[in-house]
Amino acid sequence: MRLLLITIMMSLTVVPATVAQKVKGSTAPATSQSRVDKKLEREILNAENQLRQAIVKRDSTLLGHILADYYADTYEGSDRAVGKNSTMARCQSGVLQYYSIEENREISVRAEIVVIEGLSHTKSNSNDEMIGRPVYVKRLWTKKHGSWQLITQVLEPSGKESDQEEE
Repeated sequence: MRLLLITIMMSLTVVPATVAQKVKGSTAPATSQSRVDKKLEREILNAENQLRQAIVKRDSTLLGHILADYYADTYEGSDRAVGKNSTMARCQSGVLQYYSIEENREISVRAEIVVIEGLSHTKSNSNDEMIGRPVYVKRLWTKKHGSWQLITQVLEPSGKESDQEEE
């Protein structure tokens, strides 16, 4: 599973140039990163909302349509990644958490992959009170057969709290 995640992350730096060379006139320019137009931004935010709804409602069937077959969920620094089936099971049992990107949200395009990333705060389900430490979230989306699918989610500890601890 870790090899899959490494392969996906490495492809982000290798794929853009090769895809741009092979596919002229595609929507993604030859650069490795480009600005996102408003239509694409709305589509990704809609996909993010569908992901949130599936997790909040514990709808593993909807989640199964959203996640790519080769989906991987990992926490930076961990040696393990969680695949699609385990993620769907966690959703159905109610232990899967949705990380809403609340601060410093950035959306970028790299070849046929759209990256949305930013800072999230974990919240309790009962009173929406902030708990835990901030987490940096990065999700990679791709369009397959006309619908957006989530390829991977990478969570990493935010440097925000470490900056405060040093003061």
